Amino acid sequence: MEKPNAMDDPTKWSCNEVSNWLTNNGFQKYCQLICVEHQIDGQGLLSLTENDLKQSPIEIRVLGDVKRLTHLIKSLKTKCVGRSNGTVLYNGVIPMPRQTSLQMVDRINAPTDSSDIECNEFDRNITHHPRNLDPEKGKAALAVCYMIFGLLCTCYCIVVVQSKAPDQQKHPPLPDIFLNTFPQISWAPKLSEGAVLSLMVIWIIIAVLNKHRWILMRRTFCLLGTMYLLRCVCILITQLPVPETNVICDRKNYTDFLSRAGRTLEIFFGAGLKVSGLKTCGDYMFSGHTVSMTMFNFFITEYTPKKMCYIHILSWILNLGGMFFILAGHGHYSIDVFVAFVFTSRLFCYYHTLANNINLMSRDTKRTKIWFPVFSYFEANSTGVVPLEFEWPFYSWSNIKNYLRGYEIVSSKDKS
Repeated sequence: MEKPNAMDDPTKWSCNEVSNWLTNNGFQKYCQLICVEHQIDGQGLLSLTENDLKQSPIEIRVLGDVKRLTHLIKSLKTKCVGRSNGTVLYNGVIPMPRQTSLQMVDRINAPTDSSDIECNEFDRNITHHPRNLDPEKGKAALAVCYMIFGLLCTCYCIVVVQSKAPDQQKHPPLPDIFLNTFPQISWAPKLSEGAVLSLMVIWIIIAVLNKHRWILMRRTFCLLGTMYLLRCVCILITQLPVPETNVICDRKNYTDFLSRAGRTLEIFFGAGLKVSGLKTCGDYMFSGHTVSMTMFNFFITEYTPKKMCYIHILSWILNLGGMFFILAGHGHYSIDVFVAFVFTSRLFCYYHTLANNINLMSRDTKRTKIWFPVFSYFEANSTGVVPLEFEWPFYSWSNIKNYLRGYEIVSSKDKS
């Protein structure tokens, strides 16, 4: 078998080059028939199908040769697609650009004979025919409820752990490499919360301008809700000593459910931010601020084109800077921030790896429903990578005037 040369373009092969290709792959006995009698060049070779090889006028009678030659031609078409995209193939793998991976999945999974598609036509169909994705607005609304439920659970757990926070007189702060090295900065928490709000605003703008905004919002709320529920478990099972030495933790004791519910709503509507006047303690493992910043950062970098590198750089600066200021304010231990970043980033990557690959989702649906029930429900109709398509979501004044003008014309016709 010949080794593929990335510099060759099969669509430009002459009959002699097709003959050489057949010879190198062990089909020299068909060179006279294909290249001399029927003058098959590179483009003709790529358009050959299994039926062409079996039927007249070529009519190869050895079925094994027909199957092997058909397989080689299909492989050559695949390599041709890779070269037409300006990529170099390694071991038959095609590095596909992000904006065409959805369409490639469509073509692979379509119930058609791929050997009937010419190389150039195949590449053109991949690039210029995006799929209409189902927004599933009902699931987006349910994802909002799921996130609110996770937030309320987190706020309630904060109320519980604050009343049981370790006594600062008996339990000093744990040894921490960052807190022991850097002195506390009083204004650092405000900067960290400013980073959270900035990333949130940037992501909201990007999501609203994206054509598939409902899918993006559904995934955002779903992942945030999952992380908040995970945080509930973590802050309940292990209570760490207060890391701040110059701040007294007010161990408020809410004994009845109504008082806890009132405090829960107070934290919820204050969004857990110190700039809103809230003072909480005990909820250290892990950092909720880091969860929000990291989640927004990953969504921003995932759903914006690579050429918008300035937004990606700004997003990472806000994320890492916000994490630094959380630690500089001594509001969390280093392990709180580190674990929050790792958990959030891994959950985001695992979720999108499954959502972007149909084969991974369909390989074992029962196991997916058991281990990832929320994902299994929200992404049940997922068809792969969400393309980066943007549009103006609001009606312009000219569109409104045209709509009203058309309405007036229809009304006048009805009256007449």
